[in-house]
Amino acid sequence: MRTPPIIHLEQVTKSYDKGPQPILALQGVSLEIRRGEFVAVMGPSGCGKSTMLHLMAGIDRPTSGEIGFEGKPFSAMDETQLTRLRRERVGIVYQLYNLLPHLTLGENVALPLLLAGSLLRDVQQRVAEAIQGLDLTERINHWPHQLSGGEMQRAAVARAVITRPSLLLADEPTGNLDSKAGEAVLTLLQTLNRQEGYTVVLATHSQQAASYAQRIVHLRDGRILE
Repeated sequence: MRTPPIIHLEQVTKSYDKGPQPILALQGVSLEIRRGEFVAVMGPSGCGKSTMLHLMAGIDRPTSGEIGFEGKPFSAMDETQLTRLRRERVGIVYQLYNLLPHLTLGENVALPLLLAGSLLRDVQQRVAEAIQGLDLTERINHWPHQLSGGEMQRAAVARAVITRPSLLLADEPTGNLDSKAGEAVLTLLQTLNRQEGYTVVLATHSQQAASYAQRIVHLRDGRILE
């Protein structure tokens, strides 16, 4: 029996009104991601990868078409419901880390749980477990500017999974890292998929990065290549 999709896109189009002619970022994209998969969305810069991940996260809405999460269409959700979905069910890792500079590493990782209203003692335990698993315990009280790029990205991954989301989206997470740090982050994503069962969608332009995934979806000019 096939595993039902955790998220699906059906004939999704996204356009932006910039200048006299709208920019088509995605054109009739249909895709299913099943629970437990590690899928790489691969293509050159500007092909629509980031747009696709933003739509999957409910950060943006499609111009046409439908997106569904665990069978429930995004079109049936208001902004409050989408915000709750992102907070509780979807983890996002960005290329530029997006750590808050006025918070320590531990506070950055804890932030999603604090926003969700978790008890402080539970937050402290979950954060300690998360950063220990990523070899960041000695950095828990460091500020972001005191961390290497690889450490900041591992902290960003810890923050993304601290709520134990159903779906983990990684948008060019190795784009600002050297090869060694990049491989460490990709290995971490692969481990989260294989050992922890996370469903991972990785957007990348790198064939090497995409090789860590189970399945590669090629995107060009806003369309999936067969």
